[in-house]
Amino acid sequence: MPIKDTAREFFEAYDDQDVERMASLATEDAEVRYVPLGEDGRGSVHEVGTATWSALIDAFPDFHNEVEWITEDENGDAFIRVFIGGTQEQELWGIPSRGEECWIDHLFILRGNDDDEITAIVAYWDNVTFLEQVGAM
Repeated sequence: MPIKDTAREFFEAYDDQDVERMASLATEDAEVRYVPLGEDGRGSVHEVGTATWSALIDAFPDFHNEVEWITEDENGDAFIRVFIGGTQEQELWGIPSRGEECWIDHLFILRGNDDDEITAIVAYWDNVTFLEQVGAM
């Protein structure tokens, strides 16, 4: 299965709020870097990644994503533009819930190995827009 298909499965699992399935697509030593979160968003997919995904799903019970496009390159990297959002119902990272709906455009880069397992995830989004939408700014 090409990394593009692995990426599609990853976001289908994310949309299903299935953190275990998301993590199962990554190698044991896979790393994640959520750039807007700084050092707090950097670490193991199986620790930092799963904790981040679980926190988002808990805070946004109607959380889902809409993949705009997926492409891949000859190096085994998939590039994904995805809109992620929902309505915040619980506190997230010290941000109290105001019941606001939030939709943020993301760019994900998933690096794959020869078996098309995820070895690294890097994600970018406009954190100021996120904070404005949830009423924190």
